[in-house]
Amino acid sequence: MTMFDDAFLEARARAVMPTDSAHDWWHVRRVWRLAQRIARTEPTADMRVLQVAVFFHDVMPKRPEGGHAPVTAAWLADALAPLDAPLLLLERAAEAINTHSFSRGAPPTSIEGAILQDADRLDAMGAIGIARCFAYGGARGRAIYDPEDPTNSIQHFYDKLLRLRDGMHTAEGRRLAEARHRVMEQFLAHFWREWEGEET
Repeated sequence: MTMFDDAFLEARARAVMPTDSAHDWWHVRRVWRLAQRIARTEPTADMRVLQVAVFFHDVMPKRPEGGHAPVTAAWLADALAPLDAPLLLLERAAEAINTHSFSRGAPPTSIEGAILQDADRLDAMGAIGIARCFAYGGARGRAIYDPEDPTNSIQHFYDKLLRLRDGMHTAEGRRLAEARHRVMEQFLAHFWREWEGEET
């Protein structure tokens, strides 16, 4: 199956990308690499559905009152008009996008959605995940750690990042998550020793 042109999708996605460094174009590229790696172990995945879903998973349209609106096939069709992509493909991509978010807590309804969710969450883990956590928190004025402020960045590991490993849907996602989870555990162990002045 011939996939869509990455350069075209990149140009369209960049035009509506968020500006924070934790959800920038390089995040999309990393998720796409991870998604392709996972998809090699999931032969039933439709790579064109997955490609569109990955490239647009963090560029959801805004509601007038703020926040994200669900992505629709019509919105994708407008963004990708020159591709003349089949409506069913765009509907499947939209469904994968709409179930990928950790905060929504929605389970994926397709193998493409499962791969997108796993790949996106893997990019929130390990060394990259640690960097993204502090980049995101710093951009929002959050403390690195403050025991009196539950919005601090270290707390985010316990609220979300350390929970990601156990929510993986694919065998390859679970395998990759193990190593990234250990990196975060090791980082936190070092962090607490340094915070308490107990490093050896």
